[in-house]
Amino acid sequence: MDEYDVVQSTPQQPDTGKRSRLACGLVAIMTSISGLNFGIHNFMLGYTGRGIAQAVISGLNIVGYFISFLLMFILIGYLTIWLHVAVGIGMAIWGVVEGILIFTNKDYRDADGNLLKD
Repeated sequence: MDEYDVVQSTPQQPDTGKRSRLACGLVAIMTSISGLNFGIHNFMLGYTGRGIAQAVISGLNIVGYFISFLLMFILIGYLTIWLHVAVGIGMAIWGVVEGILIFTNKDYRDADGNLLKD
């Protein structure tokens, strides 16, 4: 064999993890539509940082709703409630988009780099 000969190798199949595409996608979409997008699907996938970010944003938004309702007797409550509605809608869209990406992207990987099982 000459030193310039290239050895052909067959491509390795990526590892499939234990996490289910269906379960993670459904959790992402259903929790987002119900307004409870606390990043549960990201914790399921092992993306702890994203999950914490979504949980903190959602938690602060819920606290903001309560504060706005308490301040309804003055004008500031009416103004701030719309901010929390907008953040809630944004969080719902974020979760639904992630759920759709989990369902449609066959190469979606968890935090360990493994493909989701079908």
